[in-house]
Formats: sequence, C-alpha cells, structure tokens
Amino acid sequence: MGFSGKQAWKHGIRIAAGCLMGSSFGSAIRAVANNRWGVATFQNSTVKYEGNIGLWQFCGGFNGTAKTCQWTKDMDLPQAHKAAIAMSMIGLILMVIAFVCLMITWCTVYAKKSGPLARYSIISIAAVSLLAVVCFLLAMAIFGTFFETWQKFHDYGPGTKKFLLTDGFYAIMVAGINGLIATIFVRVSAQSLLASEDQLPMIHVIPGNGQAPAYVAPATSVYPTQQYNTGYSGEKQPGTY
Repeated sequence: MGFSGKQAWKHGIRIAAGCLMGSSFGSAIRAVANNRWGVATFQNSTVKYEGNIGLWQFCGGFNGTAKTCQWTKDMDLPQAHKAAIAMSMIGLILMVIAFVCLMITWCTVYAKKSGPLARYSIISIAAVSLLAVVCFLLAMAIFGTFFETWQKFHDYGPGTKKFLLTDGFYAIMVAGINGLIATIFVRVSAQSLLASEDQLPMIHVIPGNGQAPAYVAPATSVYPTQQYNTGYSGEKQPGTY
C-alpha cells in the first residue's frame, strides 16, 4: 500500500530528525575526544613553537621536536576550561538520551498507534535535545573566552604568531547546529500527530451508478451498528453529505 504525499512528508521528517540527532551526538563525541580545540604557533629567528589544547590534554613542542602532552586536569588553567568540559559532557549525555529515547519511541509507541503517548513522548524528547543544544553553545562560548586567556601564555616576544580555534571547537559547533535542526524536526513531528488527531475519519464511498467515488464523513449514531446503501435511489442517502 503506497503512501500519500502527507504521509511521506511525515515519515521524511521523522527520518531526518533521527539522522540529524545521531549526527549531533556523533559530532559531540568527536569534539569531546579531540585534543585540538585550539592551536597556537609562534616563530621568530631562533624559536619555533607549536602547541594545541583540547578538553583533556595539552600538547606542545619547540623547534620541530616531538610534542610532549599532559593532562589539563594537572595544569593550572582558568575555571572557564573546566566549565567548557562540564557543558560539553552534559550536552553529550543529554543528546545521547534524546537519541535513544527517540529510537525507542519509533519502535514501540508508533508501532502501537498511540497518538497521545507518542506526541507527549516526542515533545519531551525535543525538550531534552534543546537542552543539549544549549549546553553545546555554552561550551563554545566558554571555551572561546578561555582561549583568549590561553593565548597570553604563549607569547614569546616579537615574531609570527597564530592562534586558531580548530577541529574540536568546530565539531561541537556542528553538534549544536544539527541538534537544533533535529529539535525543530522532532517538534514538527509532534505537531503533525496533534493535527492528525483533530481530523475526523473519512469513508471511501463508491456509488453504484457510475458516479465518481468520494470521501464522506461517517454519520454519528447512538446505535452500535449502522449500514449504508451506496446505490442511487433518487433520494439523498442517510448519513451522506
């Protein structure tokens, strides 16, 4: 049995929401695990320095030698760095919860055709996803503030200097953007469920006199059963419009 255009649109929204939410927490995992959120390079006639920092590690080296790394928890870094870690981890956990709950809702609630339960479940999932997006955006803002402070510790005098936000920072940005779009799609999906509940069921009537088929609303009755005669008798049939 084929899908109508409206049904295909609804299924497309749900699939897009799931894919974007999965992409969001995948990007968040990459960001959290990456030790290159910011890169600092400095060079003059005698010194060449390269260093990079992420949430968990700082690595740096002089004059092309192998970089040495240390855990950021063992360094005396500003509290903004710890706050960026906290926001990133909270956002990641919330996005994973939202994604898992969305998959469970698809496999159970939708399968049982429970409109109200599906709608309220999806609205809750959208709220959790939105909180995750807020955490990702806060992590970006806080780390950006920290990075400006971190630059001061890598100024070795006159020379060529470069300070760049890089892989991990942009991965958390992608996580936030995809998560925001996924949240919108999830909310639209819940709204479409609400709209479908407000629509009356329609009966497909095929007249017996060769007239074009039509959809009509079923007649309401206090009786438990009611039969309809779709043949044409010259009079208006009861229960039709």
